[in-house]
Amino acid sequence: MKTRKLFWMFTVTAMALLFVACAGNTPAPTVDPTALGKQATFDGGAIGGGFTVSYPNAWSHQVSEDGIRLSNDSNILNDTSDSDTFASGVVAISVSLTPRQDAQAFPTAESLLQGFMDIAATAQNAPSYGDIEAITLDGRAGAKALGTVAGSDSLLIALDLDGNYVLGFIVAPQGEVNTHMDTVNAIIESVVPSPAE
Repeated sequence: MKTRKLFWMFTVTAMALLFVACAGNTPAPTVDPTALGKQATFDGGAIGGGFTVSYPNAWSHQVSEDGIRLSNDSNILNDTSDSDTFASGVVAISVSLTPRQDAQAFPTAESLLQGFMDIAATAQNAPSYGDIEAITLDGRAGAKALGTVAGSDSLLIALDLDGNYVLGFIVAPQGEVNTHMDTVNAIIESVVPSPAE
């Protein structure tokens, strides 16, 4: 169980840090952030935890080994530039779902975020986070922690979803993450676990 939990957290951390490495400088399109007209599905891959997530019509997605990456700038998902920061208005989110057997190792959303932050702290160019804050989204208990990574805003959100946890890692230009919170919250709230097989 411990090895599986560490594998899951390490792969999600690696995926999240990839956003910083792939930052571009294209301005983000202006869209209605509340219109979640598209869906993407993660089949569970090597870590389990399959789910479907909804996202805005003008956004793009990419399914990875660990979850789903979303952005309002499609170049972010494919860019291999050396730029360390996003252009103003750009936001990127990686979404994953803990497999139920791994979620049992974390009694609260706060403990999940603390575990993620502990693993992330060991990475090169590690994010730096402030205090973990309890939140409620769509009537469900969760937690968030705001920080920075390579000069950009970084936000972690964990949300209890009937025995699983949705984990969102959000990156935006410094000082801009709060301007995307309506969209971020709607995306996190939209996650639906895949039926058990």
